Order: sequence, then C-alpha cells, then structure tokens
Amino acid sequence: MSEQNLRELIDRLRNEVAALPVGDVDARSRLEKIISELEDRLENDEVAQAHGLKGSIQDTIHQIEARHPDATTVLNNIMMTLANMGI
Repeated sequence: MSEQNLRELIDRLRNEVAALPVGDVDARSRLEKIISELEDRLENDEVAQAHGLKGSIQDTIHQIEARHPDATTVLNNIMMTLANMGI
C-alpha cells in the first residue's frame, strides 16, 4: 500500500511541476530530479535504499517552501510515506 501511495504522490508532484512558472528553473530542476530518483527506486525495487534521497527532499523543501507551498506539501507527504515504510 505504501508504494502505491508513493506513486500517487509522485503523480501529484509531477502535476505541481507542470504548474510551475516557466522561469522557475531551479525549483523545476530540483523537483524533476526527486521525481526521477523516486521512480528509479520504485522501478528497481530499491525504495528501501532511499535514505540519501530524504536529505535531497528536505533540502528542496527548504529552498522552495515560501514560493511553492503546494509542492512543499506533496514533498512533506512523500517524506511521511517514506518514514511509514521504515525509510
């Protein structure tokens, strides 16, 4: 169930990226990198090795939270899902 939740959150994050202003290259790049890393880990059944990704997510939250609260909410939900999975 948690992997399904994670996939749904990735889709929500992808929607947030699509809604970003075209000029916000930094936020777009950071979020696309997180999406890519999460999808790679899910495809390779390596979600349990996502410990390093948590730091990247936290850093991104700090960088974008004031400008993109909706994306930040999704990132926080991803962090919570990873924690619930024991990661």
